[in-house]
This record gives sequence, C-alpha cells and structure tokens, in this order.
Amino acid sequence: MIVLLLILKIILIIIAVILSVVMFLLILILFVPICYNIKGEKYDEIVLEGKASWLLDVIKLKISFKKEVAYSIKVFWKTIYSSQVEEPVRKNKTSSNKKNVKESKLEEKAYQEKGHDVNKDDILKRASNDTDKKTDKAKDDLKNTTTSFAKAEDNKKIKEKKVKKKNKKIKIKKKRVKEESSNLKDVFHKIQAFLKEDYYKGVVKFVTNHGWKMIKSILPRKIRLHLQFGTDDPAITGYILGVVSIFYAVTGNSMVIEPDFDKRILKGNFDIKGRIFIFILVYHALKIILDKRVKKLIAEYNH
Repeated sequence: MIVLLLILKIILIIIAVILSVVMFLLILILFVPICYNIKGEKYDEIVLEGKASWLLDVIKLKISFKKEVAYSIKVFWKTIYSSQVEEPVRKNKTSSNKKNVKESKLEEKAYQEKGHDVNKDDILKRASNDTDKKTDKAKDDLKNTTTSFAKAEDNKKIKEKKVKKKNKKIKIKKKRVKEESSNLKDVFHKIQAFLKEDYYKGVVKFVTNHGWKMIKSILPRKIRLHLQFGTDDPAITGYILGVVSIFYAVTGNSMVIEPDFDKRILKGNFDIKGRIFIFILVYHALKIILDKRVKKLIAEYNH
C-alpha cells in the first residue's frame, strides 16, 4: 500500500511539473511581446531595415534592403537561416594540366622539325580521300536540310496545337470569371440586405469595435520622421503639407517636415518602433468567435 501511494505521489509530481512548464510557456507566449523596429532612409539610395524579436531576444528576425534583400533568423544568438550564402571558391588549374599542355606543344614542334619524304602515290591517295570526304559531306548536308525542313513543319504543328490549347484555357477562364462575378454580386446583395437589418447592425458594430482594438494594439508606439519634399507646383506642395500636418497631433515633435516650394525633391529618414501582445489578439479574436450573434450569423450564411 505504501509503495502504491509513493508511485501515485511521483506520478502526481511529474504531472504537476509538466503542467507548470506548459503554463509557464503559455504565459511567455501570450504575455511577452513581439518587439519590432523599422528604419529607412532615402538620400543617394534607398535603405530599409527591419528587426523583430520575441521571448526576450531569444528569437530574432532581421530583414534589410540595400540594392538587394537580405534576411536572417537567429535563436539564442545562433544563426539558423541566412540569405547571404557564401559561394564556393573556384580552384585554379593544377600544375599537372599545365605540364601536359607544354609537353603536347613540344611534341608537335618535334614532329614538324623532323620532316617526311613526299611521294606521288601519297598525293593521289590524299586527293581521292579529299574527294570522298567532300561527297560524304555533301550527302550529310542534304540529309541535314531535309531533316531541318521536317523539324520546321513539326514545330509549326506543335505551335498550332499550343495556340489551340491556350485559346481553350482562355475560354475556360472567361467562363470562370463570369461565374465568380455573378457570385460576388450575390454576396454583395446579401451584405446589403444584412446591413439594413437592425439586429445585424449591432453585430457589425461589435465586430468592428474588437477588430479596431486588435489593429490598434499592433500599431507603432514611437514614430520619428524627418522628411524633405517638394513638387514643381507650390500649390500642391502646400496642400500635401496641410494634409501631413494633421498627424502632428499624434506624433508631436518626433515628426519634422521641411517643404521645398522651388524644386522637386524627396529625401528623409524614418524610425518606427512598436510591440505586439499576442494575448490581446487572442482575447479579442475569442470574443468575436464565441459571441452568440456571430455564431448565428455564420450559421445563416453557411445555409
């Protein structure tokens, strides 16, 4: 009996340890934010850089752009994946190959220096061999021309078949587009009828409210911007300045804008920082999914 109780005690301790580890991991995942930082500038060339870290810098993602895109993923300060792969260095030719080339050249020179007696029979044999070679070459040329004409005809037939297939595919795509457009019209009419009903207006308000809170939670907390811009028309420059100045209420002194009314120019840099809490996204998503009105709406839409 004592042994059974001891075994049960050990099992319960193991289960408690496993549950505590799972709970600790869930708390880390839900409540430790994903921090991100995006920088960029445009002067002589465009430079962009983005960084994201999670679980107290255990997982890091870095993306940069300067003439080309580069990215890397690190876990515990060890690079798991990187786009910058070193190309293997090509080996030079070995000294043995160079020696073989030199030896072959020396053999050719020696053969030329020795010289050989030339006979009439040898000349005739060579001449007959040359004529035979020429006739064989002419036959080969004729064969090649006939085969090339045959290939050209085959290529024409293949092209015609491909064109027919393409035309069939285009017709099928047109039919699909028409069907999809009619389906979209039906969906649009359903949404219109849905929005007119008072009961569903509350559902839309509920969903948009929680959706906006989700979006708001991932928006950047700090924005720093220094911009120099100008157009050919001073009126357009002034209009753009008026529109951009609206954001001063949100950003404050962190945004500096210098308009140029004389010439066209676009220079500057920016720095954006923010964080994402997963538990906020999960909380609002569950609120929407578990709502009875939303469930009813989804069931009606599926039917």
